Amino acid sequence: MNDYMFEQSELDDSGLLEVTLDAFGNAIRMTECAVSLFEAQSIGPDPDPARIRNYPEGLAKTVVKLAPRYKITV
Repeated sequence: MNDYMFEQSELDDSGLLEVTLDAFGNAIRMTECAVSLFEAQSIGPDPDPARIRNYPEGLAKTVVKLAPRYKITV
């Protein structure tokens, strides 16, 4: 039995695949939240329209929603 067959049989018999995919999905969601919070704070009190957007288009609504809450005021 080679390594591939061992991995395949282990993934089929246990819930390891579901747990791994669930953990991967959670990691993606946490990363999206972290990026959204970082970008919301980066906008600053006076947004610069020339600033390059450093996040995916899908996060734009979340960043706009979080920006007023997490603006850094000086």
